[in-house]
Amino acid sequence: MSREISALVFDAYGTLFDVHSVTRLGESFYPGKGAALSASWRAKQLEYTWLRSLMGRYEDFSRVTLSALEWTFENLGIEPAEAERRALLDEYRRLAMFPEVAAALEELAARRPLAILSNGHPEMLDAVVAHNGLSERFRGGVISVHSAKIFKPAPSVYRLVEDQLGVPRTLMGANGFRLVERMGCGGRQDLRFPDLLDQSRGRSGGAAGGSAGRRLFQPCRPRGSAERLKPETQRHRGKATECSCLFLGARIIQCVFLCGSLFLCASVFPALARAQRATPGKPLRVSSRSRAKPRSGSAPLRAPAA
Repeated sequence: MSREISALVFDAYGTLFDVHSVTRLGESFYPGKGAALSASWRAKQLEYTWLRSLMGRYEDFSRVTLSALEWTFENLGIEPAEAERRALLDEYRRLAMFPEVAAALEELAARRPLAILSNGHPEMLDAVVAHNGLSERFRGGVISVHSAKIFKPAPSVYRLVEDQLGVPRTLMGANGFRLVERMGCGGRQDLRFPDLLDQSRGRSGGAAGGSAGRRLFQPCRPRGSAERLKPETQRHRGKATECSCLFLGARIIQCVFLCGSLFLCASVFPALARAQRATPGKPLRVSSRSRAKPRSGSAPLRAPAA
C-alpha cells in the first residue's frame, strides 16, 4: 500500500527557470548568434558536469558555466569584451521562470512542502530564486549538489534531499537519466521529484498551473507493477534502448576490426621475416603480373628486318 507524499522536489534549470532566456541578451551582443550561443552554452555546460562526475574532478557549477561559455565563444568565433562575458554570466542569476511556474507552485505549496535540488552553486540558486520572488514557496529548502561534490545523476546527490527532509524518495522526470532513477523507485512514495511542468507549456496561465499541479500528484508506479507505462515513458525507454544497441554495435565492429589488424600483423610480418632470412643478401621482390606470357601456339614477336 502506497504511503502519502510528504514533499515535492524540483530541478531548477530547465524546469522552473528557462536557461534559454539568455538568448535575448546574447542576440543584443552578437546579432544572429543569440540562439546558437544559448543552445551551445547549455549543451556544453551539461556535458562538462557529466565528464567531471565521471572523472571524479568536481568543480563548482559557476566555474563549469564559465568554462562552457568560453568554449561557446571559441566555437562560434566570438571575441567577447569582458563586460559582455560578465553580463552573460550574471544572467544565470536572474533567469526568467516559465510562464506557468508561478501558478503551479502556488497551488502545490498549499498542499506539500516544496524544495529544489539542483547542480547550481548555492549563490547562483539563491539569486535566481530571489529574483523571481519564489523564496517563500520552498519551505523544504534550496539544495545544491555542491556539498556532495558531484553532479546529477549520482545517487549521493539525491541522498542530500533524503537527509534534509527526512523522507525516502521516488523519482519522476522528463530527462532520460531521471527515468533510469525512476525504474528503481521500489514503491516508496514519500518524496517526489517532479520534472514535468514543460508538458503544460503553451496553454493559458491559470489552466496550465492547475493541470500541472494535478499531473504532478499522480502516484509513481511501484517497481514490478503490471500497469503499462505511459507513451512518453515508452518513447524515452525505446530511445535509450536504441542508443544502447547502436553503441554496442559500434563497439563490436571496432573489436572485430582490431582483432583483424592484430591477426594480420601476427601472420604476415613473421612470414616476410622468414622469407628474408631464407634468401640472405637478396631483396624481397613482389611478383608482377603486368608482363603477360605469350599465348600457347602463337609465334614469338620478332623485330622487323632492317
